Amino acid sequence: MVSSTLTAAQKTKLAAIAEEEKLAHDLYVAFADTYPTSVFSAIVNAETQDLAEVRVVLTRYALADPTAGPAVGTFMTASTQQLYNELRAKGTASEDAAYAVARAVESTEITDLKAATTGVTVPDVLQVFATLLDRSQRHLVAVAGLRS
Repeated sequence: MVSSTLTAAQKTKLAAIAEEEKLAHDLYVAFADTYPTSVFSAIVNAETQDLAEVRVVLTRYALADPTAGPAVGTFMTASTQQLYNELRAKGTASEDAAYAVARAVESTEITDLKAATTGVTVPDVLQVFATLLDRSQRHLVAVAGLRS
């Protein structure tokens, strides 16, 4: 149930967060396929859940989902596609590089999620952002000590 309304800027930010979550998910899928570690596999599962939670809010507020449809590794936004391609290339160079990319992705997500909450008063959206932030912080801890 929609408990409040979102501004146009907040709707845009929510869609961007969805695409960022898909980018993280898709990178972890690629890294888990290349380097079958329990860390990457576990984070893939968490990112799948994160993306599902963002999609619920997008649907609840009748917003277009920029992540619906494109296959793993494919994005609607050209800049996100380019970023994914660059990060995947870096991360598939070596396992150490994959962990470095993971740290960068999680750090960016943390920064973006903190910024996304500014001015948002809609409880369900704030809850999703808080959940994503908590998970990103845990993901960063999981990859921080590995091959740094």
